[in-house]
Amino acid sequence: MRVHHINTGTMCPIGQRFVNGTGSMFRRARMVCHCLLVETHDGLALVDTGIGLDDIANPPRLGRKWGAADDASARSGRNGRAAGQGARLFA
Repeated sequence: MRVHHINTGTMCPIGQRFVNGTGSMFRRARMVCHCLLVETHDGLALVDTGIGLDDIANPPRLGRKWGAADDASARSGRNGRAAGQGARLFA
């Protein structure tokens, strides 16, 4: 069995000092979302226990202190970001 780490997005909640340990309490922190892609004898398994598609489609569900990152890594949604990274691993 092999396990691959995949970065699937970035969150930017207010409270940089609380989240990242340094910086201002009023600036946005950066938190990376991760998934695991597990290779088994029976096939591949994607393990993701993070934010769901409904949260991406409707950000207020997460609360008003959460914001999207200003880079492309924040846009995971239905575009198959994790699946695309997995496909590149096995190309």
